[in-house]
Amino acid sequence: MSMRRKRLVNLIMAAAFVAAISVPFVTMWFSDGKNSEERRLATFPSMEFSTHGLESFPKDLDAYVNDRFGFRNVFLSLHSYLMYKVFHLSGTQQVIAGHGDWLFISDVGSRPDIERTARFSGTELRDWKLALEQRYTWLKDQGIGYRFMVGPDKNTIYPEYLPRQVQGKGPSRLQELEGYLGETPYFINPSQSLIAHKSDGNPDLFFHTDTHWTPYGAYIGYRDLMQSIGSPHPYAYENTTFMTVAPSAQSDIGSTDMSRMIRIPVVETTYQPKKLLSPECTIHRQAQWPLGFSMPNYPTSLFATTCPGKSGTVLVFRDSYFNSVIPYFSQNYGRVVYAWTIPNSDILAKMVAQEKPELVIEERVERSMYAVPKPDLYETIDRIHHDRKFTTTERDTHRRSNEFLGADVRVVSNGGSIKFLAGGRMLASASGTQGAGGNIDAVTTTATGITYSGWAALRDGGLAAEFIVATSGNRVINVAPSQQFERRDVATHYDSDLLLRSGFSFEIPNDFTHPQVRLYAVNGNKAAPIGMPIN
Repeated sequence: MSMRRKRLVNLIMAAAFVAAISVPFVTMWFSDGKNSEERRLATFPSMEFSTHGLESFPKDLDAYVNDRFGFRNVFLSLHSYLMYKVFHLSGTQQVIAGHGDWLFISDVGSRPDIERTARFSGTELRDWKLALEQRYTWLKDQGIGYRFMVGPDKNTIYPEYLPRQVQGKGPSRLQELEGYLGETPYFINPSQSLIAHKSDGNPDLFFHTDTHWTPYGAYIGYRDLMQSIGSPHPYAYENTTFMTVAPSAQSDIGSTDMSRMIRIPVVETTYQPKKLLSPECTIHRQAQWPLGFSMPNYPTSLFATTCPGKSGTVLVFRDSYFNSVIPYFSQNYGRVVYAWTIPNSDILAKMVAQEKPELVIEERVERSMYAVPKPDLYETIDRIHHDRKFTTTERDTHRRSNEFLGADVRVVSNGGSIKFLAGGRMLASASGTQGAGGNIDAVTTTATGITYSGWAALRDGGLAAEFIVATSGNRVINVAPSQQFERRDVATHYDSDLLLRSGFSFEIPNDFTHPQVRLYAVNGNKAAPIGMPIN
């Protein structure tokens, strides 16, 4: 080989080597951030010229590179596939590969219970008991029922599918707590009912490759819950006949969570009750956090259901385990407010004051039981009574807007006027032509919902809008704050200081939006239609 050709070959080899080792670093800048590990990937760290910043930057940069290294997902998926298919081991510490195709979650809450390496201390058991007793007694004194329901982990119901080497001996923390509480009217653990329904003739109670129970398992939990509640609300939905639904027949169903975590996503056969549920009772409707609470605003974090012909309001604090219970439970009551959170005393007391329920339910998955509630309810209530973070007008406006979301609120057209009725009581009456309550400047559709932007005021009556009500047909679907920002252009055009802070912009999430939306500006018992843009 000539010297010139040899140099060319060496140059090509060197360039190829540099390209090969550079590709992973180059491609990580174009990563979409998606991952199968059910966690948030590290973000690029900011440089702070301080002792702490200089010490933490290398560690944070290392975490960023590790999470976004080019072809990372390809290599991890290949590793997980080989580990599971060849050695029947999980490629992630978050999942335990059990017998057959059974997978079990192995997080900070469940692994210690599986191995029986965690125990509640005496103080923790006392705090659990005192916190639950405080909530039960405080609510009972107001004529409100209270139930605390546990969603059992899969390993509690199907321990026979766990690898023998990870199973410890002795009681789990749930068993410890249940024994310490003794017989109570408020604590519900459906574990024994679930175990009793593990016969060969029944559907699976849990998905093999997901952390959650199946619709059939959720139904067994629902039955235990309703048996505990008892009269005057027996089962509104009772059915023991379920049919299988193959993956090919399922719509909008993603792969199971633990199959994604081990990077071998599957969609399992599920079960559907043969007796149809009333769809009207399971439609997600808007609900509101208490005034001043900064909580997640994605639709699943807080919503309500309403069921025609039923009465009563129930407040449910829950996690994802209750998702499969909701279709059954919502059939029982006029309005059910579902809040996805573990409530501390503050949010519990304020949500109860706002919703005025006849029953409060707390549901927690077993693996979150390690988080012990504080027995500080009465101290919190005393503090709330002395706190003055909002004016009386702000409190009244929030209370009034929440009334429009009630189960029995209807929008009735009568002789050219629109009335908002709650049972036999009129909340507000709207009159005037389109635009009497302001105008919509823009309607923007996004992946998460529809955003309405414009200004609102009751011009004919010279009143500022306290809030805005969105309707569809004869139902209120959304309430939103008004006076959010300055609209000097509107105030100047109409020569009215009233309109200086008349601007608004709010989104109706996809879960709550409906066709033919109409908006109204509301002040007291008066309302006026907001002009909609011409398509």
